[in-house]
This record gives sequence, structure tokens and C-alpha cells, in this order.
Amino acid sequence: MIRRSAVKHKGVPFLRRWYIVYIVAMQQYDVDKKKRKFTLLLRYIAMTVAVVIISTVCILLALGYRFDFTSNSVKQGALLQFDSFPSGAQITLDGTILSYRTPGKTEVDAGTHSVSLARDGYRTWTKQFTVKAGEVRWLSYARLVPTTVSTSTVKELTGLADELPSPDRKYIAVLTASNSPNLTMVNISDPKKITDTLITIPADIPTAPAVGVTSAYSIAEWSLSSKYLLLRHDAGSVREYIRVNTSDPKDIINLSTKFGVAFSEIHFSSETVFYGVENGNLRKFDLGPGSLSEPLAKDVEQMKLYGSNDIVYVRHADSRYIVGVIVGGKARQVSNYDDTTPLLVDITSYFNDRYVAITRSGSFELIKNPEKTSSNGLTKVVTLSYPSDLKWLDISSNGRFVITGNGAQFMTYDIELATRTNSNFPTLISDPSIPPQWLDGYILVSTGDNKLRLSDFDGTNQQIMTDALPAMPVTLSTDNRLLYNFTKTQTGVMSLQVSKMTID
Repeated sequence: MIRRSAVKHKGVPFLRRWYIVYIVAMQQYDVDKKKRKFTLLLRYIAMTVAVVIISTVCILLALGYRFDFTSNSVKQGALLQFDSFPSGAQITLDGTILSYRTPGKTEVDAGTHSVSLARDGYRTWTKQFTVKAGEVRWLSYARLVPTTVSTSTVKELTGLADELPSPDRKYIAVLTASNSPNLTMVNISDPKKITDTLITIPADIPTAPAVGVTSAYSIAEWSLSSKYLLLRHDAGSVREYIRVNTSDPKDIINLSTKFGVAFSEIHFSSETVFYGVENGNLRKFDLGPGSLSEPLAKDVEQMKLYGSNDIVYVRHADSRYIVGVIVGGKARQVSNYDDTTPLLVDITSYFNDRYVAITRSGSFELIKNPEKTSSNGLTKVVTLSYPSDLKWLDISSNGRFVITGNGAQFMTYDIELATRTNSNFPTLISDPSIPPQWLDGYILVSTGDNKLRLSDFDGTNQQIMTDALPAMPVTLSTDNRLLYNFTKTQTGVMSLQVSKMTID
């Protein structure tokens, strides 16, 4: 029997060794993988904490928080934003001249501060104010007036019964005689070439007055497009309104005869749509189909239209004055009072919230969200008293400031800051129901003492520009560099004059 000797396989130990190496490597890989995961986790946690800390610091800085090294504590300040027209004014804050000129910004502690803006050739603008912690105060409305105002006559008129600048500041509509409807359109769009055009109203457009009754014409308002205007015609107890297309003199319509009603007042919603009151009924009138709506409200004695469709009105019924609004085509009662004292109302919008202002005798009320119910947002913002009967009420074009007063005495309520200021202008106007005019959203104009006087909304920084006819509207040029107004010369001639608002 032949025995075979056992033969050892040389490859088996080799494979076993590589298997062992593989197992050890995998074990080490698992350890390293866990370490990497842990390291990544720590990094993610550190990054998240850093982002949270940086974000928190940025938010705190944005809210005005700073470290006060004098008291070794964190304090919240306020941010001031400066600007002026013209720009480039030197800023002095609390007696310290800042290193930059307008426009600019800086941080201050909460409390009362004073600022002045100065530029060579212009009168210094000053303001004292109080800011709260975390507040951003915009002092960006300063209008610097030249030290010496250059004024010149650009057109002489045969007479002046009424005038009204267009919203786009390119035209001034003029009535030279109150008994004639013919309009003179003064084109001021090019200050180097002031032109005028006569619009003759055909004799068959206005209704002929009764025998012995005199016609009186006035300019009611412009459309927002500055293309059309409303001419009001009063003859005794009869009143009518005429729509005039200023770019097409053939397009002239007597709205009263067109709709067959006697308007007590009417206002543009668009070029062809109007809201008006006839026989106490507040309606919508549409020239397109020549239609009028069912009464939106009855027994209406006054109304104000904001924009195209927001309306506030006053009804007089059952010995009560009822204040209501129409928003989105829906009417809602806001408040009511006894009828012993007349009311004045106005409506505006500010930061997407509507407001209704109401004055009654010496009382002023401001109501927020009047279109809503008391459980859904309607709020009485403030009720203020005034030492005399309030005869006029008006709101700035930006919706922020409500002014009301008696003659030259008035108060301003700032909706944004919820503050009140009392002010006055010099006056010679005998009618205390005539308010000052808004030049823009922040600047008021007074002409009561035969001087054209500018001031901030709160009556501060009053500056005399030139002579002026009382109660006649003024307007800026489209670039804000020129100011147009009417005056009477020493020889008694009515004239349109222009004043330079800059010295450049």
C-alpha cells in the first residue's frame, strides 16, 4: 500500500492574513467613521451656535442696542436718518458737527435731541425732537429756503377770480372773471417758456340763469390724471358742474344736465366715473353708459373722497349726525352724534390702514379701520380737545398728518408718532374756515397775511418767501426748484410770479 504524504497549501495562510488585515481595517474604519461623524456633529453645532449668536447680535444692533463703555452696560438707542432739499447740508446734532452732510444717518441715545441743517446761501433749518429706544426717526423732509429769494413775474392777467394748479404740476387753470366760465390754461411745464391757452366754454353748456340772477363760476377740482377738471356754476340756489377736457376743448360736458340731477357736490373717481350727492342721495355716476347707481347713502350733507373709491360721509337724520364710510362698495356706519353742533370729516390711508378724522366743536377724533367692526379692528385712536371751535380739517397727501384749526390757529396730529403739536400762522383772512395749503406731504403754505410763508407740518421753521394773494393755491415745479404763486402788483395788476427754491 502506498501512502501519500500530506501537502500543505501555501495560499491558505496568505488569504487568512489578508482577511485578518481586512477585518482590522474595517474595525478601524468604523472607529474613524464614528469619530468623523462626531467631529462633523460638533462642527455643525458650533456653526449653528455661531449663526445664532451672529444673527442675535445683528438683530440687536439693528434694534439700536450698543455697549456703553461709560456705564459698562448694554443700552438701546435710536437711529436718525437725515436728508434735505437741496442736499449737501451740514448736520449739527446736539451741538456737534457731524463728519458728513445730508443725506446720512447716525445713532443716538433715547431722549430729546436738537438738530440743525445748514448750507451756504440758505437759511438754517432746526428741529427739536424726542426719540424712543429702538425708534427710527426720518428727518428727511427739510426744505432749505435761500437766504435771498429770487422772484420774478412770468405772466400778467386781466383779472383773477379763481385758480387751481394741476396735480402733475404742469398747468394752472385760471378764471379771470367769476361771471365767465372761460378758462385760461397756463402751461408751466417748461419754466423757460411759459405759455397759456384760452378754453372757451360754449354758451349752450352752462344753464342760463333766471332773469336777475348772476352766474358765479369756480374751479372745483382736477382729475388725478391732470387731464380733466370740474367747473362749478352757481346761479342763485341752482348749482351745476361742468367737466372740461383741458387737452380737447370740444370735450366739455355739463354733468348736471347729462345725468338730469342737481348736484350739491361731485368728485372725480376716474376721468369718466364720479361720486356725488344729489338731493341728499350719495350715488356713483358713470359717463360711459350715462348711468347712476342706487343711493349708496341717503340724507347726506357732506362727503370726502380719498383716492378712487374710499368715501366718508355725514348723514343728517332723526336729529342725529351719522358718520359713515364706503369702502369696496360697502357702506358702514362709524359713529353718530346729536345735531346740535355741525361736523367736519375726512378720510385717508396710511401704511395700508384707513383712518377717519372727525371734528365737532372743539373736539377731534381719529378712528382707525372705520370699514371694520369694533370686534374686528375698528379702533378709536385718539380724542383731543381744542380751546376753540374747529372750523377746518385737512390731511396731508402722504396720509400721515391731520391738521385742524380755526383761522390761523391749528393743531397737527402725527399718525405715525401718535403726537400732537399746537401752532399758528399770522393771518389777515376774515374767513376762519380756510385752511393752510399742503405744498407736499410735509410742508404747509400760509398766505393769510399777504405773504407766502412755508413751514413744517408742525408749524416750525416758518420762512417767508415772497408776497402772495391770500387763499390762492401755490405750486412747485416738477423738479421742486421753482415755486409759482399769484400776487397783485403795486399798480393793482394780478400776476403770476415764480420764486427760485435753489441758488444753483
